[in-house]
Formats: sequence, structure tokens, C-alpha cells
Amino acid sequence: MQDTLLIPTETPPLLRDVKRALLCFDKVILVDPGDRDVIPPNTWMSAIMGMPFGLNMGAVRPIGKIAGYDSQFQALLDDLALARSQGLVDVISTYDQAETGGLTIGAVKTGGYPLNPRFVMQAYRSIASNLELLNDVLDSTAIRALQSPENIESLVLKGVGDGAINNIPSLPLLESEELPQDALDARTCVARGRIGAVIKFSGFCESKELVPMYLTDGYSRTIASLINNTRDLLIAESDDQFWVHRNRVLSLAFETVLDPRTLDKLSIAEILKLRTREWGKFEQRRHDLISGAFELANAANESDDFNSFVKERLVEIRKTAAEIETQRKTLGFRIKCDLGAGALTGGLSLLTLQAPLNSVAAILALGGIWALHKTQSYAKEIGELKNTEKQANRGAGFAMSKMLGAIENQA
Repeated sequence: MQDTLLIPTETPPLLRDVKRALLCFDKVILVDPGDRDVIPPNTWMSAIMGMPFGLNMGAVRPIGKIAGYDSQFQALLDDLALARSQGLVDVISTYDQAETGGLTIGAVKTGGYPLNPRFVMQAYRSIASNLELLNDVLDSTAIRALQSPENIESLVLKGVGDGAINNIPSLPLLESEELPQDALDARTCVARGRIGAVIKFSGFCESKELVPMYLTDGYSRTIASLINNTRDLLIAESDDQFWVHRNRVLSLAFETVLDPRTLDKLSIAEILKLRTREWGKFEQRRHDLISGAFELANAANESDDFNSFVKERLVEIRKTAAEIETQRKTLGFRIKCDLGAGALTGGLSLLTLQAPLNSVAAILALGGIWALHKTQSYAKEIGELKNTEKQANRGAGFAMSKMLGAIENQA
């Protein structure tokens, strides 16, 4: 089974979020409340100008939090004490902040930050320059947080990564004829923080082979847009059958449905009892299916070979899924696995988004660039990417999950 990381927002994850994740993944990882910048701030000068020294010039792109975030997060950890004692819930930071605090010359200490700060900033500046993506990342959760005056000081934060860089202008602000400028400025800051969080933690998950779980509609829309942009770019730049074969796997969809009201009534101890051997078997079979499907899609020229492989394994998966559904009947638990993503209802679900590339980093980079520069040719880059993709063997590790916002409307 795979582990998941709950991508943080302005508010702490709900206990319901963690319960749901515990029923769908082996281990659940939360982000420490103090981890609030898109890159270690001492890497800014090196990332932007290539200077061989580390100097903290303040927050680069801070990720805002509501007032009382830390205390609410601690209350969540208290509720999860049993799961934490069994090693099923963990809290991590993406880098050691103490190691990145001082001035260094000749080398830039990153405190174990696993991503390339230059790439992260390039992706951030590209995606945050697109007003459509900047607006889509906001949702009702973010807007409600902004409506509380007590949240403004810790939520509306600026960083050096948003300003002008040499001849490159500052990142744009959201536009609206209906809202005053101060409200637009506040929304822009929160949207930028969310864009930074999506990039940073999605990349972190790829580097650690975790499945990122997006708990808010805004995050899900942004990732979906970047995935669609990447697909469009691949189609526009190449008629190579390689991508056609790869895209067969995109029709493999898995949806896990749980009744949120019933979920809320269960204690953590009761949730842990529902983590049966059959669920582990289901996850392994899902992983084997997607891994094998990608290998076959890369190599096979005949659609019949691919379809036969998938159908045989779907029979095994559906049998295991039926056993799990029987065990979890009181939860309103259902698993859908099909050869058509369009068959999914889009209801209360944990939906696995199958991306067009193994690399989350490539999706972030290509999806962001394509949103800004659709007239530019990327044939050379696509050719290089194809060779990289052929060698990739991450199986289902590229999967990305989201919880749909309809959940809260049903609570």
C-alpha cells in the first residue's frame, strides 16, 4: 500500500480527512505547522541569480494560515494519538529550518529540502503569472477564511518571490470590477500561497514517492488544469503513437466513496479496525495493474493486447473490492474501478487522477508554461521528455488524489 501526504491549506486538516485517508492508504503524513515557505528562504538568491551563497532575506512565498492554526493542529494530533502511536500518522517538515537560517558562502545549505529551488521558483512564477489559474485556486474555504478580520495578519502575507526580478516585472494581481483593491490584494496573496503549496508539496510527494491528497476544490482545479494543459501540449506537439498508447492508461479510474456522516461517528480506534488485509490486497492489485498497464502501453502496438491485460486484472480487483465493500457496508463504502473515467459520478469521493506523465515536476512545468505561451513550439523538449518517460518505472507512484468539496455540503 502507498502512503499519502495531506497537502496543507490555510486551515488544518479535519479529523474526517485523516479518517478517510487511513481507510485508503497505508500511512498518513501531515505537514508541520511551521513549514510555511515554498523554498528555504536562504536559497532565494541562489535560485534566482545563481549566486553561490545562502542568505535569508525573508519569506520567499509564504503560505498563510488562519489565526489559531497551531492550536487547532495540536488538537487534531491529540485526537490522533492512537494512530500516531502505531506509526500510522506522522508529522514532517520538508526541510530543517535551523540549518537554513545563517549566512553561508560557497554553498547553500538546504536543510534536506529535496527539490531544486530554482525549478520550484520557475514553476511558481510561471503558474502564478496566469490569472485564470490564480483565480481557480481560490474556493469557498479560502474566501471564508479571508472574511474573518482576525485571520488577515497571518493569512495575507507577501514574499520576495512575488516582486520584480531584474527586467522581469512583478507577478500580476487578481482583477475585478466588483471588489475593492485591498480585497483583491488579499485574495492575490492567498492564491499565491496556495499555488506555492501545490507546487512545493506535489514535488515533495514525488521525491518521496508519496501520493499527494488535495483536500480543497481550489487545489483540485489547479492540478486538473495543469494536467489538461500538459495533455494539450503533448497532442499539439506530437502525433507520435507513444503518447496515444500512454494515454490508454488515463482511462483507468478508481473512486472510493464513503458516507461522511457515518465516518464522523466512528472513533479512531474503530477506523483502525477497518484496515483489513483485503484492503492491502486491493491496493497492491491496483498498483500492479497501473504499473503493468504503463509498461504494456509503452511497448505494445495492438490495442487488443492492452485491453486484454487490463480486463483480466480488473476482474481480480473488482472481486477484492466486493469483499472490502461487504466488510465496510455500514460506512456506505463503495469502490469503483473501470475503463472509463467518464463513468465516475464526481460525488463524495477520493479520486485518483491519472496524470499524462510519470513526473509530477514535468506536469507542473509544462502545464504552467503551456498556460502562458501556447503559441511557442516545444517539440524538442517533448522529444527529450519521451525518452525520459520510456525509462521511468514508477508504476502508480505518480497517482494524485483529491477529496471533492461536495463532502462539506453533505455534512
